[in-house]
Amino acid sequence: MPTAPKGDAAFKTLRREIISCCARPGSTLSEPEVLAKFDLGKTTCRVALQQLAASGLVQALPPAGLSSRVGDPEGRRRAVRLASSARAACCPPCR
Repeated sequence: MPTAPKGDAAFKTLRREIISCCARPGSTLSEPEVLAKFDLGKTTCRVALQQLAASGLVQALPPAGLSSRVGDPEGRRRAVRLASSARAACCPPCR
């Protein structure tokens, strides 16, 4: 499924934040939050969030949004594999 450049950038940024734990494990990620953060249209936003879910880094929690899975053992293993294979750059230290 092709994505728009902004949607692809949003997916990659969110994936990097989850893998590097800048997004706290178990924290929720809502569609309105992503729409505002990346200035995306609804369809593009949903595609980016679906990609995150398909990668196994988040799980859907209707109606709250998505939750980072890095805190659970399988999520952490998946994040380590992704970080190793993609050599993901760390985002600036989170506060």
